Amino acid sequence: MPVNKTSLAKRQTTKVSKLKPLSLLILECDAQKLQRQSLSFAGDLFKVVSLLPAKITVEVGLINSKEDFSKILIVCSEKYSSIKNIVVIGHSNRALICVAPNFDLEWKVFARWLSHFKPQKIALIACEAGQFLSTRTLFDEIPKLTKIYASPFKTTKQQFEAIPLLISYLLLTSKQDNDTILLGQAINFFRTGGVILQCTRRNPEGNQILQFLGSLLE
Repeated sequence: MPVNKTSLAKRQTTKVSKLKPLSLLILECDAQKLQRQSLSFAGDLFKVVSLLPAKITVEVGLINSKEDFSKILIVCSEKYSSIKNIVVIGHSNRALICVAPNFDLEWKVFARWLSHFKPQKIALIACEAGQFLSTRTLFDEIPKLTKIYASPFKTTKQQFEAIPLLISYLLLTSKQDNDTILLGQAINFFRTGGVILQCTRRNPEGNQILQFLGSLLE
Protein backbone atom coordinates (compact mmCIF):
# COMPACT_ATOMS: atom_id res chain seq x y z
CA MET A 1 0.00 0.00 0.00
CA PRO A 2 1.60 3.29 -1.04
CA VAL A 3 2.13 6.02 1.51
CA ASN A 4 -0.53 8.69 0.91
CA LYS A 5 0.33 12.10 2.39
CA THR A 6 -2.85 13.68 1.04
CA SER A 7 -4.94 11.16 2.97
CA LEU A 8 -3.01 11.93 6.13
CA ALA A 9 -3.55 15.68 5.75
CA LYS A 10 -7.31 15.24 5.19
CA ARG A 11 -7.70 12.96 8.16
CA GLN A 12 -5.78 15.35 10.37
CA THR A 13 -8.10 18.27 9.64
CA THR A 14 -11.28 16.26 10.32
CA LYS A 15 -12.86 17.40 13.60
CA VAL A 16 -9.47 18.81 14.67
CA SER A 17 -11.12 21.21 17.09
CA LYS A 18 -12.40 18.27 19.18
CA LEU A 19 -9.04 16.55 19.41
CA LYS A 20 -6.41 17.07 22.10
CA PRO A 21 -2.64 17.19 21.59
CA LEU A 22 -0.48 14.14 22.24
CA SER A 23 2.30 14.69 24.77
CA LEU A 24 4.81 12.26 23.29
CA LEU A 25 5.16 10.03 20.24
CA ILE A 26 7.97 7.46 20.25
CA LEU A 27 8.82 6.13 16.79
CA GLU A 28 11.19 3.18 16.58
CA CYS A 29 12.29 2.75 12.96
CA ASP A 30 13.16 -0.69 11.55
CA ALA A 31 12.25 -1.96 15.01
CA GLN A 32 12.94 -5.65 14.43
CA LYS A 33 16.48 -4.90 13.26
CA LEU A 34 17.13 -2.71 16.29
CA GLN A 35 15.80 -5.49 18.52
CA ARG A 36 18.17 -8.02 16.95
CA GLN A 37 21.07 -5.60 17.45
CA SER A 38 20.10 -4.92 21.08
CA LEU A 39 19.56 -1.28 20.13
CA SER A 40 15.85 -1.10 20.84
CA PHE A 41 15.07 1.90 23.04
CA ALA A 42 11.32 2.53 22.82
CA GLY A 43 10.32 0.10 25.57
CA ASP A 44 12.84 1.48 28.07
CA LEU A 45 11.79 5.05 27.37
CA PHE A 46 8.10 4.22 27.67
CA LYS A 47 8.64 2.58 31.08
CA VAL A 48 10.36 5.70 32.42
CA VAL A 49 7.77 8.11 31.04
CA SER A 50 4.93 5.97 32.41
CA LEU A 51 6.22 6.61 35.94
CA LEU A 52 5.87 10.39 35.68
CA PRO A 53 3.36 11.90 38.14
CA ALA A 54 1.48 13.86 35.50
CA LYS A 55 -1.28 13.43 32.95
CA ILE A 56 0.87 12.60 29.96
CA THR A 57 -0.35 10.87 26.84
CA VAL A 58 2.13 8.62 25.03
CA GLU A 59 2.00 6.60 21.82
CA VAL A 60 4.65 4.10 20.74
CA GLY A 61 5.01 3.22 17.07
CA LEU A 62 7.14 0.23 16.08
CA ILE A 63 7.87 0.55 12.37
CA ASN A 64 8.87 -2.51 10.33
CA SER A 65 7.47 -1.58 6.92
CA LYS A 66 6.37 1.35 4.79
CA GLU A 67 2.78 0.40 5.62
CA ASP A 68 3.51 0.54 9.37
CA PHE A 69 4.88 4.06 8.98
CA SER A 70 1.82 5.27 7.10
CA LYS A 71 -0.64 3.56 9.44
CA ILE A 72 0.92 4.90 12.64
CA LEU A 73 0.86 8.49 11.42
CA ILE A 74 -2.69 8.22 10.09
CA VAL A 75 -3.91 6.79 13.41
CA CYS A 76 -2.22 9.64 15.30
CA SER A 77 -3.80 12.19 12.96
CA GLU A 78 -7.23 10.75 13.74
CA LYS A 79 -6.72 10.78 17.51
CA TYR A 80 -4.72 13.96 18.18
CA SER A 81 -4.72 17.58 17.08
CA SER A 82 -0.93 17.82 17.32
CA ILE A 83 2.08 16.14 18.92
CA LYS A 84 4.18 18.22 21.30
CA ASN A 85 7.25 15.97 21.53
CA ILE A 86 8.54 13.28 19.17
CA VAL A 87 11.36 10.81 19.81
CA VAL A 88 12.75 9.00 16.76
CA ILE A 89 14.95 5.93 17.22
CA GLY A 90 16.78 4.34 14.30
CA HIS A 91 19.77 4.16 12.01
CA SER A 92 20.66 7.32 10.14
CA ASN A 93 23.32 9.63 8.82
CA ARG A 94 23.25 13.34 8.04
CA ALA A 95 21.37 12.73 4.76
CA LEU A 96 19.01 9.79 5.40
CA ILE A 97 17.07 7.90 8.02
CA CYS A 98 16.23 4.21 7.66
CA VAL A 99 12.51 4.04 8.45
CA ALA A 100 12.02 0.36 7.57
CA PRO A 101 13.78 -2.37 5.53
CA ASN A 102 14.38 -1.03 2.02
CA PHE A 103 12.68 2.22 2.98
CA ASP A 104 15.14 5.05 3.55
CA LEU A 105 13.95 8.65 3.54
CA GLU A 106 15.86 11.87 3.09
CA TRP A 107 15.49 14.08 6.14
CA LYS A 108 13.50 16.57 4.09
CA VAL A 109 10.86 13.97 3.21
CA PHE A 110 10.78 12.56 6.72
CA ALA A 111 10.39 16.08 8.17
CA ARG A 112 7.45 16.83 5.91
CA TRP A 113 5.60 13.85 7.34
CA LEU A 114 6.23 15.03 10.90
CA SER A 115 5.32 18.63 10.09
CA HIS A 116 1.61 17.64 9.93
CA PHE A 117 1.71 17.21 13.71
CA LYS A 118 3.35 20.58 14.53
CA PRO A 119 5.91 19.15 16.99
CA GLN A 120 7.71 21.62 19.22
CA LYS A 121 10.60 19.38 20.23
CA ILE A 122 12.20 16.35 18.57
CA ALA A 123 14.83 13.99 19.98
CA LEU A 124 16.72 11.82 17.50
CA ILE A 125 18.36 8.68 18.89
CA ALA A 126 20.28 8.00 15.71
CA CYS A 127 23.83 8.33 14.43
CA GLU A 128 24.86 11.70 12.94
CA ALA A 129 21.30 13.04 13.11
CA GLY A 130 22.58 16.10 14.96
CA GLN A 131 24.70 17.36 12.09
CA PHE A 132 23.90 20.67 10.43
CA LEU A 133 22.30 19.26 7.27
CA SER A 134 19.72 17.13 9.08
CA THR A 135 18.86 19.61 11.85
CA ARG A 136 18.63 22.56 9.45
CA THR A 137 16.31 20.55 7.22
CA LEU A 138 14.01 19.69 10.12
CA PHE A 139 13.77 23.32 11.17
CA ASP A 140 13.10 24.43 7.61
CA GLU A 141 10.31 21.91 7.08
CA ILE A 142 8.65 22.09 10.52
CA PRO A 143 7.71 25.71 11.30
CA LYS A 144 6.57 25.03 14.90
CA LEU A 145 9.76 23.17 15.83
CA THR A 146 11.84 25.00 18.44
CA LYS A 147 14.45 22.46 19.60
CA ILE A 148 16.15 19.29 18.39
CA TYR A 149 18.14 16.95 20.63
CA ALA A 150 20.58 14.76 18.71
CA SER A 151 24.20 13.72 18.33
CA PRO A 152 26.40 14.78 15.40
CA PHE A 153 28.56 11.68 15.83
CA LYS A 154 28.26 7.93 15.42
CA THR A 155 26.91 6.67 18.71
CA THR A 156 26.05 3.66 20.84
CA LYS A 157 22.87 2.98 22.80
CA GLN A 158 24.74 3.65 26.04
CA GLN A 159 25.70 7.15 24.88
CA PHE A 160 22.02 8.10 24.86
CA GLU A 161 21.71 7.19 28.54
CA ALA A 162 20.44 10.67 29.42
CA ILE A 163 17.55 10.66 26.93
CA PRO A 164 14.88 9.20 29.29
CA LEU A 165 15.72 11.88 31.88
CA LEU A 166 15.77 14.57 29.21
CA ILE A 167 12.38 13.57 27.82
CA SER A 168 10.93 13.37 31.32
CA TYR A 169 12.20 16.89 32.01
CA LEU A 170 10.69 18.21 28.78
CA LEU A 171 7.33 16.63 29.61
CA LEU A 172 7.23 17.97 33.16
CA THR A 173 8.30 21.56 32.51
CA SER A 174 6.72 24.11 30.21
CA LYS A 175 9.89 26.23 30.08
CA GLN A 176 13.26 24.51 30.25
CA ASP A 177 16.29 25.98 32.00
CA ASN A 178 19.36 26.01 29.74
CA ASP A 179 21.74 25.55 32.68
CA THR A 180 19.90 22.35 33.63
CA ILE A 181 20.17 21.08 30.05
CA LEU A 182 23.90 21.91 29.98
CA LEU A 183 24.45 20.07 33.26
CA GLY A 184 22.68 17.02 31.88
CA GLN A 185 24.77 17.15 28.70
CA ALA A 186 27.98 17.34 30.72
CA ILE A 187 27.04 14.46 33.04
CA ASN A 188 26.07 12.29 30.08
CA PHE A 189 29.36 13.06 28.31
CA PHE A 190 31.54 12.24 31.32
CA ARG A 191 29.55 9.07 32.07
CA THR A 192 29.23 7.67 28.55
CA GLY A 193 31.28 9.81 26.15
CA GLY A 194 28.06 10.65 24.33
CA VAL A 195 27.37 14.10 22.89
CA ILE A 196 23.72 15.19 22.78
CA LEU A 197 23.27 18.66 21.34
CA GLN A 198 20.37 20.98 22.01
CA CYS A 199 19.90 22.56 18.58
CA THR A 200 17.83 25.67 17.96
CA ARG A 201 17.10 27.72 14.88
CA ARG A 202 19.98 29.99 15.87
CA ASN A 203 22.60 27.44 16.83
CA PRO A 204 25.25 28.50 19.36
CA GLU A 205 28.86 28.52 18.21
CA GLY A 206 29.74 25.45 20.29
CA ASN A 207 27.09 23.40 18.49
CA GLN A 208 28.36 24.56 15.10
CA ILE A 209 31.88 23.41 15.95
CA LEU A 210 30.69 19.98 17.09
CA GLN A 211 28.49 19.61 14.02
CA PHE A 212 31.46 20.46 11.82
CA LEU A 213 33.64 17.91 13.62
CA GLY A 214 30.92 15.33 13.19
CA SER A 215 30.90 15.88 9.43
CA LEU A 216 34.69 15.46 9.29
CA LEU A 217 34.54 12.17 11.20
CA GLU A 218 31.72 10.71 9.11
